Amino acid sequence: MNLSGNAVRSFLGYFLRDIEVDLKARLLVVYDDMDLPEGKLRFRCDGASGGHKGIQSVLNHIGHDLFSRLKIGVGRDTAAEAKDYVLEKVTGKSLEALNQAAERSSEALAVWLQDGIESCMNRFNQTED
Repeated sequence: MNLSGNAVRSFLGYFLRDIEVDLKARLLVVYDDMDLPEGKLRFRCDGASGGHKGIQSVLNHIGHDLFSRLKIGVGRDTAAEAKDYVLEKVTGKSLEALNQAAERSSEALAVWLQDGIESCMNRFNQTED
């Protein structure tokens, strides 16, 4: 996953003539985020990688940050190395939270396709109590 940029560039190169343009309405990258609580969704429409190696790879390969992103929170275990934590088996309450996030993400994808990234940010980035 840390080398995702090559696949994204190849995909875009096949379907689009110009990948240097604003892709916010045409490309949504979905990825895990250890800085968000488990199951929390957060949409963004540009910006840096925040240390995420897969997103940094995408940025490097397409040459700009103008694409939509959906971060899915996986939480953080400070006792484990990041690579080990994100690859371990998910169980219990963590599995329940991520299953609920998957359901909300499918709803969010439909909103992104129909109404765009700003609607998703307004609707899904809200605090969930």
